[in-house]
Amino acid sequence: MRLTALVGVAAVLFASHAGAADPGAYRAAVTDAEVMLRAGPSDSFPETGVLKRGSAVIVEREENGWLAVTAPQ
Repeated sequence: MRLTALVGVAAVLFASHAGAADPGAYRAAVTDAEVMLRAGPSDSFPETGVLKRGSAVIVEREENGWLAVTAPQ
């Protein structure tokens, strides 16, 4: 099962993809001490988990200033 959640862009993710012009999904790592995952793109959505610094994610897209990510299992 893949978990897709949203993380605020302010969460600061370090991207490791080849080209900034590539609109596809890319791998990234959390650089803040921890970030909260939410069920949707705003603080009004329920929290679904927490990612610690160094956690790897796949960034699927940006949505309303939030990042839709596939988090680790």
